Amino acid sequence: PALCLKCHKVGVESLRSVTKPNEHSKKLTPFCVGCHDPHSSFSPKLMKREGDACTRCHTAYSGRSGHEKASPQPCTLCHDPHQSAYEKLLRGDFPANCRNCHKPESGGAHLSAAKGDCYRCHLPHAGQPPKLLRAQDPALCRECHRDVKLSGHEKQLTRCGDCHAIH
Repeated sequence: PALCLKCHKVGVESLRSVTKPNEHSKKLTPFCVGCHDPHSSFSPKLMKREGDACTRCHTAYSGRSGHEKASPQPCTLCHDPHQSAYEKLLRGDFPANCRNCHKPESGGAHLSAAKGDCYRCHLPHAGQPPKLLRAQDPALCRECHRDVKLSGHEKQLTRCGDCHAIH
């Protein structure tokens, strides 16, 4: 890695000065050629593998990030593959990491959305498309709002979001 690090800087710019040791910093970061081909590659950043190289080891997340259309390397949108001062190699604190791309909507916001508690309704990797939801509306809403009465609206309305602003 000394040869690579003469030109390449790894890690995140952070207000935190301490980088937490993790499996990547112990095993992978010192071994650049594990993921990169220093001589030739058709993939960006000389990656050995086309698409998302992370799923070579993290098989459980293969094709499940929900961000494949945003980047050929969807994991690196939120995670720094080399090192990070944040939990799970995130590029920033939560929910700021989500808000790098997802801007909060203006107006009256649902309390969870206003507080930035994205994971209350969304799963970052395994949620149901298209919004990576833990469950579909109205079942998802009923997890917290158990006492809601639908009398008179059962047939006309299929989703709480038809009337209520979620974000």
